[in-house]
Amino acid sequence: MRPLLAPLLAALLAVAAGAWQGWPPALGDAAAVLAFAGALAAVATTMLGFILAALAVVASVAHTPLMQRMRQTGHYGDLLHTMFYAGAAFLAIDVGAFALLFGAAAGHGVMLLMLGLHAAALVLLVDTGRKFRLVLVNL
Repeated sequence: MRPLLAPLLAALLAVAAGAWQGWPPALGDAAAVLAFAGALAAVATTMLGFILAALAVVASVAHTPLMQRMRQTGHYGDLLHTMFYAGAAFLAIDVGAFALLFGAAAGHGVMLLMLGLHAAALVLLVDTGRKFRLVLVNL
């Protein structure tokens, strides 16, 4: 599977569904924007930390026979790409959340962008978890 195909499709579907349903509403109240941005930042930072911890685990078992076979078949690179893309997606959510915390307008377009980023990041997280489970089961 191409590591970016499913997340991009999920993001596009989430944005299309959100735009079609008129969700999410623009946050006009400053307190609501701060609460929303704080929750976004907390979740994205936590997930980014988990992705980085998983990368550390993969790096620590890099010299096992399983990882050598994975390198030969291309699965190791696929795992790393998926993990890096997931980390980048959560980092992008963090940047957006911090922009909201520091005064960026929480308009409808920004909210749809954050919705799309979340959909893509969650699909990447599930794919990373699936691949990581396969690695750990086969060690």
